[in-house]
Amino acid sequence: MMTRDASIDVTKLDGDWILDALPESIHKHVLFACLIGSHAEGLATVTSDIDVMLVHKDDASRTLFFGANGPTLCGGLRIDIIAFSHNEVMRLLESGRGDLNKLSTRQVELIHKILKGRPIFNHRNHQNLIANIRIEDFNRGMYFRYLWMANDQYTDLVGLIEGGHIREAAETARSLTRSYTDAFLAMRGDTYPRSKWRLSKLERSLSQKSLLFREILGIEFGGAREINDESLYRLIYRCMAVVRMLQISCYFNSELVEYLYAPPCTADYISRINQIERSGEKFILRHALEEKVVDPLTAICLLVDEQRSDADIYSALKFVNFDGGFSLQSIARRRQILKNLGFLS
Repeated sequence: MMTRDASIDVTKLDGDWILDALPESIHKHVLFACLIGSHAEGLATVTSDIDVMLVHKDDASRTLFFGANGPTLCGGLRIDIIAFSHNEVMRLLESGRGDLNKLSTRQVELIHKILKGRPIFNHRNHQNLIANIRIEDFNRGMYFRYLWMANDQYTDLVGLIEGGHIREAAETARSLTRSYTDAFLAMRGDTYPRSKWRLSKLERSLSQKSLLFREILGIEFGGAREINDESLYRLIYRCMAVVRMLQISCYFNSELVEYLYAPPCTADYISRINQIERSGEKFILRHALEEKVVDPLTAICLLVDEQRSDADIYSALKFVNFDGGFSLQSIARRRQILKNLGFLS
């Protein structure tokens, strides 16, 4: 494995080095270059590739830049260069303004890298290009993309449980947890779609002492000691409990998790597999293949720890300034209705 000198400061990478390492005939065609990938994200290790995106003028021949793609030695560093024409990048960014569910993982990864890349040559050209798309809109689009993926995974989970495929259901439940983790991160602007950095990004958004962070670590590394239906069901329930914590954080306020959940979050009391989904501004309760639009207060009552009292929920919502026009009595009535319907135990 090739490693680089850890003492080299990649943040000081000079764009002129890139040009000097490329044939002089293409210099005049380069519009800008930016550092992308793990080094631009602050997630790199000493073995991480140094990735640079090169954007060139549209009238430049593709064969001219074909040789620029791939590894290049620049200033003593091994740089991996990917080259795109201005029109290619514009079309990619334009697609990022639409429905991100229609794009491939590779496409959204490239859009992310363009938007979050660190310019190292011709900064102004880079800024002019990304001005065509609002980063906040892309973050929100990625947030709903991950929620859309989670909705499909929930449908799969229900079908696998009903079909008796418990081992596969347990793995799907873990995937569901990861999709909500990605949605949680996207909501905070961390849209880099690489699973190997998921926990590092989560740690960057939360503290190691955070209940949510610890529970997600438990899902990733705890697992089931014995592979039988009982242990796998426990894993599924624990995953669904963490999913609920992530939903509270995504839909409402991450502080509510700390106030309305108490470790250990094993979810032994979750008697039914149900899901609260978000579609735009609507909340949808799904149980098996049935669904119903519910209001925010109902969603909260379904998501929080069932062992919490009505007063606990009321106090927590007041503390985080949740504006829902609720009262202690309305919370009590709503929870009683949900119990009568069998959604709460």
